[in-house]
Amino acid sequence: MPVVPTRVEAPGGGWAAVDRLLGDAARGLDPQELRVARLTAAFSIALSMWGPLFAVFYGLMGAFRLSLFVVLAVAVVGTSLIALRAGKRVLAGHQLLLGLLGVLLAIGAYTRGVFSPTLMWLPVLPVIALLLLGRRAALIWGAVPIAAVILFTVAAFMGIEGAGVFSGKHLIAYHAASLLSTVVLQASLALLFESAKAQMGEELAAQRDLVTRAEERSRMKSDFLASTSHELRTPLNTIINIPQGLLDILAAPRAVRCAGCSELFELEEAEAVPAQCPSCGGALALQPAPELEPATTSRLLRSVVTSGQHLLMVVNDILDYSRLEARGQVLARESTALEQVLQQLEGVIAPVAQRAGVGLVLQRDAAPTTQLSVDRVKLAQVLINLVSNAIKFSNGQGEVRVIASTFEEAGHGWVQLLVRDQGIGIAPENLSVIFEGFRQVDQGPSRKYGGTGLGLAISKRLVELHGGRLKVESALGRGSTFRVQLPITQSHSQRGTS
Repeated sequence: MPVVPTRVEAPGGGWAAVDRLLGDAARGLDPQELRVARLTAAFSIALSMWGPLFAVFYGLMGAFRLSLFVVLAVAVVGTSLIALRAGKRVLAGHQLLLGLLGVLLAIGAYTRGVFSPTLMWLPVLPVIALLLLGRRAALIWGAVPIAAVILFTVAAFMGIEGAGVFSGKHLIAYHAASLLSTVVLQASLALLFESAKAQMGEELAAQRDLVTRAEERSRMKSDFLASTSHELRTPLNTIINIPQGLLDILAAPRAVRCAGCSELFELEEAEAVPAQCPSCGGALALQPAPELEPATTSRLLRSVVTSGQHLLMVVNDILDYSRLEARGQVLARESTALEQVLQQLEGVIAPVAQRAGVGLVLQRDAAPTTQLSVDRVKLAQVLINLVSNAIKFSNGQGEVRVIASTFEEAGHGWVQLLVRDQGIGIAPENLSVIFEGFRQVDQGPSRKYGGTGLGLAISKRLVELHGGRLKVESALGRGSTFRVQLPITQSHSQRGTS
């Protein structure tokens, strides 16, 4: 059964603010797409914050046209956020790079052209393109710094040079500030990339975990279908074949036998018995219809009933599990005395234990009037399943003991229904999986014990729907102990301790 990898939702963490800005565009992306969207948004936000500061600075220096160019370029950068929210990540990346290029060229033109320290920022463009758009875009944007340097060099030879906003000490300071800011920007890019890479690694690990769990669940469902097909086919064969055999017996053709030559002649349903044998002329006698002994008939019918009950149990397990999976199971709660629960369990299970040759002991250590707010049918289903399993895995020996007791925990009263057997037990490594749906300890095709493997999963869900707990303790060869713990109805409880 193929498993399709699940896309991971955008998590929170340090990128939560960026994810909120991206909105719905961040949902349903795979880790690589999410990393690109986050980096693009982070760059756009950073440039949108720095741009106005540069514009104000150059305005104060008297370079009003340069200030205007910076504002326009930053506006282009700002539109990349709109494209991001619309899900157009490639367009947003190019808008961001165009805006940054506009800022750098404008500043370079106004600060000594080819000699402007601003040109040291140009190599950042292909780096950003590599991070956001991939190798092909990085190659294209890698040509931009070269073209800009050539353009400014040609302008210098032609005597076209920027006005020079700075001079003297201010120019030296500007050079130093540009160099420092370039180093800071490159370091920030490296840190940002590492952060995004680490985040992507976590998301890929989470995605791999999801895929692994999906594959494991798919495998368990395949095993479940294989075992369930056996559980369905066996009783169906009995239900179909035994009645068919009975019908064949009842529909056996009428026949006569010759007293002289002993030849047997079959008759049609409405055909009269001939007066004499057509071969020898001897007398013909009608053969008696085949009969079934009452004991044989009773045994066959019991097999049909048992197979029908087993088939109904399998179908009920599947339907119950499906309802629980779909969260469609509703409890019909009523106030019930603990003694009523035990009497109902004893009435159903005692004949089963007797036929299996296993002793059944019900030990009442709790007040019989202890009240529970439960769905009696569902609770009976849980207890019957647990005790039936205990009998089945006892292999016709020992005893199964059911102990009803009460205890207190954090000031609240609880009832504990303990089911203990002396059967084959469960290996420690299997204790963590027996409550999972579609999971059985014995998964082989020649399983000794039948069942769908859904009984314990259904029981645990039903107990939890009651606000209770289902626990297990077991060891191979030493039997198993299951504990059903349910809260006592406070207004009617008579509490004790176990």
